[in-house]
Amino acid sequence: MIPHVIWWIGYSIAAGFVTLYAWFAILAKGQYPQGSLEWQERYLRYTSRIGAFYWLLTDRFPPFHGRDEEGAYPHVAYSIDRPEHLSRLTTALRVPDVITNVLTQISPVTALVELYLLPAYIVVVFLWLFGWLVSIVAWFAILITGRFPATLFELIELPYRYSIRLQSFGNLVTDRYPWFQPESEQGNVPSPEWDQPLPPPSVA
Repeated sequence: MIPHVIWWIGYSIAAGFVTLYAWFAILAKGQYPQGSLEWQERYLRYTSRIGAFYWLLTDRFPPFHGRDEEGAYPHVAYSIDRPEHLSRLTTALRVPDVITNVLTQISPVTALVELYLLPAYIVVVFLWLFGWLVSIVAWFAILITGRFPATLFELIELPYRYSIRLQSFGNLVTDRYPWFQPESEQGNVPSPEWDQPLPPPSVA
């Protein structure tokens, strides 16, 4: 994972500046610049791939890109809708990290600009802790039995999917606040592609 971590950090820094540019563009025109949107989609697709690998949801080493090429990484699908207009109000409430990081250096009080995302941040912290504990159990189960228990697989999917939705919302590619409903309920998933099942656990 180390090469991917290094690459992802650099990729994420660039994504932060792309988000900053898009933030101003959406506030001005109500639209995400097309080129920036496609770039973000590739970044978020790459993030979803290494996330699936990290959470043990697939054992196929991901490529160092997020292009949607046929057969590039069939185990994980990610795509975004392309609405004609995005909400200026909710966009204004999602201040990019590039700005908030500078503001918090000036005064910690300015961290209040992230209040809109605070509930989602709290949820994702608990989900990550939960997913981390479950992944430890799953890791031992795979080593001992060579199988990924289906129940554990589904439990790990929850923090994985939610974190991708939260990052997509934070990067402004969607106006839909990360949802909290169960995965199985119809109509609660922001994008059909995100609710497609990942590949079944491999059997040794």
